Amino acid sequence: MNPLDPRLGDIIRKFVVEEIVPGDIVIAGYPDEEGVSNSGGRSGARLGPEEIRRVFYKMTPPLEGPLESGIWDAGDLAQLGTLEDRHESARKLSTEALKKGACWVGLGGGHDYGFPDGAAFLDTFIEKSGRHRPLIINFDAHLDVRPVDTEKG
Repeated sequence: MNPLDPRLGDIIRKFVVEEIVPGDIVIAGYPDEEGVSNSGGRSGARLGPEEIRRVFYKMTPPLEGPLESGIWDAGDLAQLGTLEDRHESARKLSTEALKKGACWVGLGGGHDYGFPDGAAFLDTFIEKSGRHRPLIINFDAHLDVRPVDTEKG
């Protein structure tokens, strides 16, 4: 690390759930494209987490004042079991971080991982108060650009 030219990759820590404090940011990767493949999509989504980190970690953190939130990287989700098993593992991990007060950032992978991330958010915050209206922002790289096939219904 060059102290005169810090990068986000220099300050991100390996995820340790016991050390998370409210306001921290936790990143996890989903290098999985089985859901994409199951729906007839194009391959390549599994490369997303690695490519996003490659660019993100080169960025410069705020230069004035300390970075108030810790940034943690939980690594990539293990590609074990069925797709449903992996979704459940992602949901548990993100719920754990959210319940500690962290902000969760899931890096896809397949867009189907929006479900476990969203479900974890709802699991965490709907319990606290039925009055709140949860907000989930999910970015996808594209709209569905495949032709509509009316024959397959």
